[in-house]
Amino acid sequence: MTKRAIEIILAESIPRQGNRGDLIKIKPGYFRNYIVPLKLGQRVTAARVKQYNIQQNLLKIKKEKFLEECLVNKNVLENLKKFQIKRHVGEEGKIFGKITNRRIIELIKSKGSSTLELTKDQLKVPEIKRLGEYPVQIDFTNNITATIILEVLPK
Repeated sequence: MTKRAIEIILAESIPRQGNRGDLIKIKPGYFRNYIVPLKLGQRVTAARVKQYNIQQNLLKIKKEKFLEECLVNKNVLENLKKFQIKRHVGEEGKIFGKITNRRIIELIKSKGSSTLELTKDQLKVPEIKRLGEYPVQIDFTNNITATIILEVLPK
C-alpha cells in the first residue's frame, strides 16, 4: 500500500497543521472527514495556487510595512524614554489607587505618537505601589520590544 497525501490550502488556522492560507499535505480521510465538513480548507487547483501566491505576496508586503511601523514606534518611544504620572500619596510614599495599563497607554499616546496602536496585552508593567521609577516593556512583536521608564511623582 502506498501512502497518499493531498495538498490543501487552509481557510482557517489549525493547531499542529498550519495557519490560515498555508499550503499543506494531509491524508485524504482527514480532508474528507474533518476539513471539508468544518470548511477549514480547500483542495489545491491551479487557480487556487495562483490566488495563494498573490495572497502570500500581499501578506509579505503587509508584514514588512507592519515591522517598519513597529521599528519607527519603538524609536519614538525610546527617544522619549521617561514618562511621568502624578498620583496622590499616602504614608511612606505609597500611592492611592492603581496605575492601570489603560492609563499608561493614554499617557504614551498623549506624549508620544497619536497614531500608535497599543493594547493592554502588549505592556509588561511591574506592580506599582510606591513613588519611583519603573521600567515598562512594550512588545510590538515577538522580536521588537521597547522599554520606557514610568516615573511616579506625588500630586
